[in-house]
Amino acid sequence: MILDFNEKCDKKIVVALGYFETFHKGHAEIFKKTLEVAKKTESIPAVFTFEKSIGKYDNKTEVFTFPERVSIYRSYGIDFIIKAPVIKEFFEMDACTFIETFLKNFNIQAFVAGEDYTYGKGKAGNIETLSLHLLASKKKFYIEPLVLFNGEKLSSQKVREYVKEGNIKSLKEILGFPYFITGKVIRGRGDGNIIKYPTANIDLVEDKLPLKEGVYATKIDCGDGIYNAITNVGTHPTFSDFHYNIESHLLNFKGDLYGKDIKVSFIEKLRDIKKFDDKSGLINQLSKDIEKAVKILND
Repeated sequence: MILDFNEKCDKKIVVALGYFETFHKGHAEIFKKTLEVAKKTESIPAVFTFEKSIGKYDNKTEVFTFPERVSIYRSYGIDFIIKAPVIKEFFEMDACTFIETFLKNFNIQAFVAGEDYTYGKGKAGNIETLSLHLLASKKKFYIEPLVLFNGEKLSSQKVREYVKEGNIKSLKEILGFPYFITGKVIRGRGDGNIIKYPTANIDLVEDKLPLKEGVYATKIDCGDGIYNAITNVGTHPTFSDFHYNIESHLLNFKGDLYGKDIKVSFIEKLRDIKKFDDKSGLINQLSKDIEKAVKILND
């Protein structure tokens, strides 16, 4: 169930508070506590988030799009999603009004948040003000401690840095699952078919943070199966094509994926993108890429 912040619902819920623009192990702990409290109070676990980028970071781009985040939330057992509008009026709302509106519109049994959570205009609200505010309403509030990675606080900004660097291994460590991109397969140049390496091509949506260009070992979920693959992220200089997209060659796959939604999970970076003098040079490199990818993906 996905509801707007300004809708009303009488179902008993326990809400994980945050932006959750991405998802890392710190968020996972908040979700675990939300599920635990919901079970104890015979309530539905819920999450508060925003439908799209709030412009907090450069270029207003997101690590995961809203549909991708919804799939992550659901994989952790949270299907009740409250999304806030990304409009000026919402961000002009003071901290007290934000909480009062929440309590008015929903049957809140408890809130769960990380110890660095802030809310309201100018981030005036924090866990101290929230705890005080909830005393009068007799609602419970659970605070989850920060989770560290290499001695630093896990943060969405750190996730973003790893995406920009193409640091797939570190991404998996702090996300708790492989970084992924979803999209609808579109028709490409057709060069893959010519050189006997057909590809499933998807474009990034406007608000998606681009992964660093390169060739990666990946796994592709087509809905009816998961296949090993090699994926080119970025441009295609050998063909004088400088359009950034995601092109995946699925191993041991036969079929037509045009128009289908796929999920590309990144397992390891194989190499940087390079321009080859001719198609034979590219074909030779692709053969090496596949051999390396198979070892990684079957390990």
